[in-house]
Amino acid sequence: MGRKILDFLAQYIIALISVIITGILFWAFSPEDTVSITVFMSCVIPLGIYVIVTIPKQIEYWNANNKEINFPHLMMVKEKRYIFEPSELFSHQAAVSLYIKDEIERYIGYGRIETVISHSNNLQVVISEIEEHYSDNFLIKNKKNIIIKPTIPYQEIDRLMAGHNKGENNE
Repeated sequence: MGRKILDFLAQYIIALISVIITGILFWAFSPEDTVSITVFMSCVIPLGIYVIVTIPKQIEYWNANNKEINFPHLMMVKEKRYIFEPSELFSHQAAVSLYIKDEIERYIGYGRIETVISHSNNLQVVISEIEEHYSDNFLIKNKKNIIIKPTIPYQEIDRLMAGHNKGENNE
């Protein structure tokens, strides 16, 4: 990520230098002066090379940031732990919500990332609450359609806060 930022900034530093040099040349020559072809080409050639080199890099940079986000799917259930595919979107102890995804996505519950398994980077999730009609067997049968997202619906947070304010323990 740091390398990507440096590459991006390097392109703009080169552009800034080119603009400064062009500004100095405009300041040095008045509109009535004739500019020699050597001076003109010494400005145009570096700017042309800059454009030829950086335009493809710019396109590549912006296209790389517009990738579709694929949320991790359920791989297995073991000892009330739900193992999901690796994803850079999640970290240790992050809150997650579970969805079943077919033609549409339906919310089915929430939990937290208990740990990111060190040797595989798979996500080990503990489910805090799940809708009544979704059993472990249902989740296992439909594991390719079960995904997690790094959010919890507002209604669940509101409900948890109301319970917390009443002194209930909703862990």
